[in-house]
Amino acid sequence: MFNIILEQAPTSKIGLLMGIGTLITAIAPAIGPTFGGLVVSSLGWRSIFLLLLPVVIFALIIGAISIKQITPPTHTKLNLGGLVLIAIAFVGLIFAFTNLSAVQTDPLNFALPLIIGIIGLFGFVMQTKHSKNPLIDIGVLSNKKYAAHLSAFFLVQIGALGMSFILPNYIQLVDHKTALIAGLIVLPGALLGAVFAPLGGSILDKFGARKPIMIGIVIQIFAMALYSIFGRNLNSTLIMVFYLLFMLGMGLVMGNTMTNGLKQLPTEKNADGNGWFNTVQQFAGAVGTSVASTIVSLSQSSSLSENYATKTAIGSQNAFIVLLIFILIAAILLNSALKYIEKS
Repeated sequence: MFNIILEQAPTSKIGLLMGIGTLITAIAPAIGPTFGGLVVSSLGWRSIFLLLLPVVIFALIIGAISIKQITPPTHTKLNLGGLVLIAIAFVGLIFAFTNLSAVQTDPLNFALPLIIGIIGLFGFVMQTKHSKNPLIDIGVLSNKKYAAHLSAFFLVQIGALGMSFILPNYIQLVDHKTALIAGLIVLPGALLGAVFAPLGGSILDKFGARKPIMIGIVIQIFAMALYSIFGRNLNSTLIMVFYLLFMLGMGLVMGNTMTNGLKQLPTEKNADGNGWFNTVQQFAGAVGTSVASTIVSLSQSSSLSENYATKTAIGSQNAFIVLLIFILIAAILLNSALKYIEKS
């Protein structure tokens, strides 16, 4: 989708249309928890898959009708070696992070896939460097301005996916609400973030990247600081208000970070640059969820005298602090990259 936008959109509307693309990808976390809570509460969790089937079929039909090949495709051979190595790398790393919460009781289940993933990643890098037909160009990562945007995008996405795990669990385990209520509480914030994605893109088109990106990430830092301060005593109202702030910032940051990062590459490298953004976005989901769940579960299984709900609140507060640190690092990276771009 983003490749099509980059290829076909007029330059003056790149920010807006990339924002609309980001809105589309943001609709899932906006609707997902509420939809899931409704289905689980009324029909059982297995029904989620059955109810999504017609949606997927409908998407297939729309795509087959509307997606056209504008430019002639370039025929190349599939780099099978690179494909196998990158698959090993990400399967290993994702399994490792998935098992992170059990690292104290079963360290081998974390360490072994982590080692396999690192070996696969190292092999992929070496194979790509010496291949005439690489699966994806890792040379784009040597562009410091692009790499800073990509790294910040990764850290902010970890924060977003970590929050998507923590908040519904907090609402259910600490505040003792149902899954449906948990979904409804986070729904307004998620929808606000989705709506602000194209608005943030329009601001980028008119005023440049610095204003929406830095305003957005400062709002996110403020929201995460509030979560960190009040983390042990959050009620439904506070969770909703803080999440509205967090997702407002998210809407201004995510799409614009991708758009401005890709602008730092030559046009012919857009597909590779976009490929890296999509790769780290998927990987950030595994990392964010695993880091958040590990921090919370370590508190839940601790020897503290508090009850389970209190331990969950303490673990959630600790997770908020870690995610705040990630977003602060992202802010530093983005500020440095944007200053460097303005000077050059």
